Amino acid sequence: MIKAQSILNRFLKDQSGECFLDVAMKILIVVLIGTAVLAIMLFR
Repeated sequence: MIKAQSILNRFLKDQSGECFLDVAMKILIVVLIGTAVLAIMLFR
């Protein structure tokens, strides 16, 4: 959870000049990848 938080903070700092929607999409992609990896690990 802490790692995800630091990744989100890095995204928000990097994209401060960009559109909020772009940042939200990147966060959504990161969350989806994380859940996919967790699901693969759980069902193995």
